[in-house]
Amino acid sequence: MLQRNWIKKVVLALAIVVGLTMPTTAFAKRSFSGEYRQGEILSFGSSLTKNEEANLRDYFGVSDDMKAIYVDNETAIKQLGLAPNALDNYTGGWYSSAYVKLTSEGGVQVNSKNVSLVTNEMFTNALITSGILNCEVIVSAPFMVTGESALAGILAGAEEIMGESLSEENKVVAQEEIDTTLEIADEILKDEENEITDKGDSSTIASGIINDIKEQVIKDSPNSTQIGQIIINVTNNYGVELSEETQARVQSLMEDVNDLEIEYNDIKDTMQNIGNSISESLKEAGIKLQESGLLEKIGDWISDFFSHLFDWIKGLFTSANEVNPSEDVLPEDELSQTENVINPSEEATSSEDETMSNEPLLDEEASIEEQTNEEMVEQDIENEELVDDQTEETITDSDLEVSNDEEVAE
Repeated sequence: MLQRNWIKKVVLALAIVVGLTMPTTAFAKRSFSGEYRQGEILSFGSSLTKNEEANLRDYFGVSDDMKAIYVDNETAIKQLGLAPNALDNYTGGWYSSAYVKLTSEGGVQVNSKNVSLVTNEMFTNALITSGILNCEVIVSAPFMVTGESALAGILAGAEEIMGESLSEENKVVAQEEIDTTLEIADEILKDEENEITDKGDSSTIASGIINDIKEQVIKDSPNSTQIGQIIINVTNNYGVELSEETQARVQSLMEDVNDLEIEYNDIKDTMQNIGNSISESLKEAGIKLQESGLLEKIGDWISDFFSHLFDWIKGLFTSANEVNPSEDVLPEDELSQTENVINPSEEATSSEDETMSNEPLLDEEASIEEQTNEEMVEQDIENEELVDDQTEETITDSDLEVSNDEEVAE
């Protein structure tokens, strides 16, 4: 019996050790920590001709033998979690293509050409939601396309490099994020009060709204009520009023994002880059936000809070270090210094001695002053600038003092 219990304990211990050392099967968490293989690949739409493929290779600047995968209906259903009937919206064929390079640092960087609807910021946000932290992506097509199917090809290419699959939940939320952003852009474009008539501008504003809301949600993990308030604050900041239906869709999307438990520090730099890019695009389009951004406001509030907190703590220490007036007594080693203080009577005597010693100096100054006055009188007489009756007067210090007293009396 004892031997059997001992065997059970050994087996249990081994199971725990193996469980701790084996990699987790939830690849989404590992992808968010950047633990995936690096490499590059091409993703082509299955409707492209050979000549169009060759032209895209030249545009991407890659060799003719770089590996490529092809996106079709099956790929889209798998990568985006779409129902088969959802592909009815993709009636134009599969032309959106991409160059995908997974890197170990640098965040997510996306550039595009011949894409009219999905912005670089939408792609970037969708990729970090799907679990890709560091990559370089170029999206293009042989002619102008909406770009809605490009995400499927990018994710398929990334998984081909990794050799594993990203989280299905993350990928579904990523596609929903793009669709919701496009719905906001369409609503902004149709609202005449916004005075936004350019499709590109409406897409940029929509990207900014989703980015600002998403960043705050990932950073603070708010509850449902708080998410609703964040949505209102951000849309007000952009001067946009969403319909109840669209606002509810954004609310649902952000609750799903919140459930993914994305680490803010992992995507902070990328999201801030998205925000800067959007701000620059809006500035170039002459579109101004109504007030300072939500994140900036919150940052200022936090800064003020800690500033007041620091002052309060500093005040506590200052109060504790104050000396009680009744205890303000000189230390014994300073008592000897008081012996050097001059006795008031001695100080008075010293002052009298100094006054007496200064009397000769006063006499000399008076004599010099009299000589100076006489020289001035003589100079005035020589220049004949004074009246005759004035030249006959003898001016002394006593005469001047009498004259001054008479004037004061008058």
